[in-house]
Amino acid sequence: MAKVITDKTAVLFKYNGVAGNINAITTSNVPFVKPNIKNQSYKDVGTGKLGNTKTYFDENQTDTSFDLEILLRGNDKSGLALTTPPKISELLKASGLVEVVGASDVSYVPNHDYVEPSGCIVYQDGSKRVVTGAMCDMKIEGTVGTAAKATFSVQGFTTPAPVQEVNPTVNLDDNSLMIVSSVTAITLDGDTLNITKFELSLNNEIKLDYATNMGEFVRKDFAPKLKLTGIKIKGDETAWSDLTSDTLREIEIVLGSGAGKTLTITASQAKTSDMEENDNDGTVAYSRTFDLQGDVTGENQFKLKWS
Repeated sequence: MAKVITDKTAVLFKYNGVAGNINAITTSNVPFVKPNIKNQSYKDVGTGKLGNTKTYFDENQTDTSFDLEILLRGNDKSGLALTTPPKISELLKASGLVEVVGASDVSYVPNHDYVEPSGCIVYQDGSKRVVTGAMCDMKIEGTVGTAAKATFSVQGFTTPAPVQEVNPTVNLDDNSLMIVSSVTAITLDGDTLNITKFELSLNNEIKLDYATNMGEFVRKDFAPKLKLTGIKIKGDETAWSDLTSDTLREIEIVLGSGAGKTLTITASQAKTSDMEENDNDGTVAYSRTFDLQGDVTGENQFKLKWS
């Protein structure tokens, strides 16, 4: 008896459109699209008996949520087409970022307008689930000694049952991985930090508008934060004083190196909002959280630049 093999999974994703084979993304996890069918329970009273609770379902309101975990990579291993969008560009746009193509790079900054719904298809060993009206949240994190990764939390609509269809033939992302190591440059106002982990969270606030003639997930706001975990240097108490001041810091994280193999994360208006210290096997470690504020226009809370 044949069993369903989880590694035989293919994921297609398209911002503001229908996903095709050209929109394949390379995940490091196996996503499961679990349908959540809206239902209500009620009781038939009048039989004179117990145990008459029943349930009905609204199959037209079948939504789903799942994560796509993706190891971060460069955008052009040849180094000759530096304005090529990274393979996760459709997911970045679905998370509420705008693509800006420069002379020799491609960047993504927060979008302050309406975010169009997206399409996603997840194939698993001969069956597929189609997700429509998809909206995403995003988190990027890196720990020293490992490849940095992005997690996209997807919400959208699907159907109760999958469709039987053979997996498509797709091309996976073979660009260079972004390894976080001792030579990774993470700076605060230009000063190099001793960081063991970083985490950038977009924190999209997504709501469901559901009515007759309407079913839509909408991003209503976002609150980006950046958390740095590192090793405390004796005599440096700047983070504590920043908590009660209006000081804004500029944070830069450079992953990878070389043309087409570099990702730079910049947050130019970072305000310390939380600070913790703890014991790390005999030395003091800290976790410092920043609210990423907008510039004078209220925009550009952070930038992701592939170059």
